Amino acid sequence: MDASKLTLPGVAEGSTILRIYRGLKGGRVLTSLDAINEYQTVNLVKYLSILRLEFGVNIQSRWIDLNSKKRVKQFFILEK
Repeated sequence: MDASKLTLPGVAEGSTILRIYRGLKGGRVLTSLDAINEYQTVNLVKYLSILRLEFGVNIQSRWIDLNSKKRVKQFFILEK
């Protein structure tokens, strides 16, 4: 499946939420910092919530520990 051709009903082509959705469906694992750098948004969690609640997308998350002794949350879609 080519993630770049995926659409969401009622969502404009090129919108941030669609680009995030395509990234996740394409196998990306995202953090909030990724969203800032790649999608120019600080609202990753808001978009993930919309994808989960309005579109039924099964987005998973996990905490990871960094070498700096900090933790960040990663978001991803598990394809079955």
